[in-house]
Amino acid sequence: MKQLVRFFECELTGDKLAIIWDGKQEICVTEDEGYDVYALSMAEYDRQHLVSEMY
Repeated sequence: MKQLVRFFECELTGDKLAIIWDGKQEICVTEDEGYDVYALSMAEYDRQHLVSEMY
């Protein structure tokens, strides 16, 4: 599962970007893609937390 590492602003272009970890390497993506990865990882965390509370 992909995981957000950090957000940053490119000093050359001024674009807001994100670094994600795909399990093998770090990849630079747009800020929006970074937020998508973050949202998915938080949803998975919440799901696991709720399942563990059921038992």
